[in-house]
Amino acid sequence: MNEQFPGLTVSYLGTNAAHREFRTALANAKALAYILAANNTAVLRAFLDKAEQAKHQAGGPFALVMAGGRSTTTTVQMAVHLTGNEIDLINSGPGGFISQALGLVYREVSRVFETYLVDLFEEIATRKKEVLYSGQTLTHQEALEARGPAEIRRLVIEKRKAELTRIGFAGLEKAYERINLPLVPSTGPEPAAEREDVRRRLVLMNAVRNVIEHNRSVVNDDFRRLVPDPPWAAGHLIVVTVTELGDALWAVEWAGDCLNKRAVDKFAVDKPPSVG
Repeated sequence: MNEQFPGLTVSYLGTNAAHREFRTALANAKALAYILAANNTAVLRAFLDKAEQAKHQAGGPFALVMAGGRSTTTTVQMAVHLTGNEIDLINSGPGGFISQALGLVYREVSRVFETYLVDLFEEIATRKKEVLYSGQTLTHQEALEARGPAEIRRLVIEKRKAELTRIGFAGLEKAYERINLPLVPSTGPEPAAEREDVRRRLVLMNAVRNVIEHNRSVVNDDFRRLVPDPPWAAGHLIVVTVTELGDALWAVEWAGDCLNKRAVDKFAVDKPPSVG
């Protein structure tokens, strides 16, 4: 079975820190998705049963609370505070709990991938300074206060990292194209249709995450501009299921592993950077 389905029981784990951290964070997201998807009815039912017990004991208005918030000698702050009428909102929207929970995991998968891209770029930059060439500049003060070339290089890397965290998926894709390390290669041993599907799913994941975060999961014109041949019309409410989450996880794993292997070959990110 292992030969017929490579990667089914053993995942590729790069020795470089960026990929190890990427795979660790992704494994945690997958574990949470597995727990939620496999037991969503039981998890929600257990919570609602506890709420019903609290309501019965209170005999009137009630709340469920979890200690752990920041408190002082004069105030008490709960880490989680759910009132009875808030719990009624959960009850009134069947299916909403698991969709929102999986939506949170979906957003986390997208964030994990973009964080990995920034971290990997930093690893590459510590080994090949030419990838840092850009329109970014240091102030006179920063240059004068630097304790030599190594310190200047560190400052440039930090500035470039800060820039990369703000430019989103499209900007990161262009940054990697400029160093001849595309996120999804145009050629390779994989079928062309598979590579095209990976990139399509990455673009879709980025657009879906944006509307989940900024437009209450409702497809808008911005979404349709980002996604070629969008699968939904404007106004459609995106409901994240295990299918959509599975699409995103597969694309992120495929792209992240493939990119890391090529970064190892091209920039030796698995080796310590040379001094100087």
